[in-house]
Amino acid sequence: MHSLTPLEPNPALVAYLEKPLIKSIAFNGFKYSYSVNGHTLYTGGIHSKIKSIYYPDFEIKLRQYRRKGKGNKKKGSTKKQGILIDKELAAYVKSGKKKKPRNMLSKAVVSYIEDHCKSSIQAAQVPVFIKQFGVVTQADLIIQTPKGELMMLELKSGYNSARAQGTIHGVPDVANTIKNHWEIQRHYTEKGLIEGGLPIKGSYIINVYQEDKGATVKKRKNPDWVKQLK
Repeated sequence: MHSLTPLEPNPALVAYLEKPLIKSIAFNGFKYSYSVNGHTLYTGGIHSKIKSIYYPDFEIKLRQYRRKGKGNKKKGSTKKQGILIDKELAAYVKSGKKKKPRNMLSKAVVSYIEDHCKSSIQAAQVPVFIKQFGVVTQADLIIQTPKGELMMLELKSGYNSARAQGTIHGVPDVANTIKNHWEIQRHYTEKGLIEGGLPIKGSYIINVYQEDKGATVKKRKNPDWVKQLK
């Protein structure tokens, strides 16, 4: 399910992945499963759970989300493209950097982490059990900084310009936008990793998208309002 680097993986990350609960997590294409005391349990993912709590009435309007048109230099994404990027990054990590990404956006992510951040990609698609909701998700990337600290990165592809649809439930004055949905997901994924025993220093989102004929990678600043989430 996950990809772990064979190039001196972080011991704390290896120990986390060897925990019985984490090792038992699987995905059959429809639902996640995990084992507790010899019993296999099935559950959904984080997306549907947080949507039901924080933005149950939100509707994705593709004409805003994808920004199609000749005058648009920043391109949106598709589910197919997001899956491709995830697969290429996972293969790159698992092969010890031997299997180079071919997609322009995947290459840009690797360059940003390794060349700009001077960090190493330790693992991709790391399973996470979020005890608070009883659901499972996956952390897109775990990196190790030059100081030896672990960080979680949530990767989002495609430029997003969808308009706000009111405010987030339970969080006063916070716009109900896709970008803020990303932050809610990041918060609970980070929380699940820490509660599961992985000593990460923190987390942030990187957004990669095509701009003209090149690729742009932007690190999002973690908003203060996320601290209100329990």
